[in-house]
Amino acid sequence: MIIFSMILMIGDRKTYVVTLILSFLIELIMARKYLIKSLISYFLLFCIVYLMNKYMMMSHISGALYTMLLIILKLCPIWILAKVLSSHTSSELMNAFRKVHFSQKITISIAVFFRFVPEFITRLKEIKEGAKIRGLGFSILHPVKSFEIFVVPLMYKALSISDTLTCSIITKGIEYPCKKTCYRTMNFTYRDVLFIFLSLGILGGAIWTRL
Repeated sequence: MIIFSMILMIGDRKTYVVTLILSFLIELIMARKYLIKSLISYFLLFCIVYLMNKYMMMSHISGALYTMLLIILKLCPIWILAKVLSSHTSSELMNAFRKVHFSQKITISIAVFFRFVPEFITRLKEIKEGAKIRGLGFSILHPVKSFEIFVVPLMYKALSISDTLTCSIITKGIEYPCKKTCYRTMNFTYRDVLFIFLSLGILGGAIWTRL
């Protein structure tokens, strides 16, 4: 993800396409069940951005919306890699980070973040269903009311989730200074080496085009 972020910052359109293809390839190998959904989401987002650029008269609001969607489209390879990481359990992520000698603080922070993303989406769906039952919903014309309906309950649920995650961390003895183990064996394989070298090759190509 770090290498892809550097590529997207300095690369051109061709580099972006290669990076996007590589990210879909990683998702195909590591998290195949999300691939079709990712392809459809990317295609729809690309069509919306293309149609807005071609047919819509840009005003302050539409221009801001177009820019936001364009940034999301630009960062799609990062979102795909994030989805691949979130498909693994927190124990698998932490064990993998220990294999590459990440510091304990960074390991816990990354594992908790990717563990929180699926929980965040689940809680947001619960709030949406609850609002739908009460005849409420999101509206662009009423942003303050929409904020109250969705964000305020989500903040309270986030506090509850943080307590649960804290208890889980303490129960697993993560802070105890000893050698940690995992039920699943995590090894650095040829696929990891291959994708790292491919990413570095794309980064080198992006830098070369800028020189």
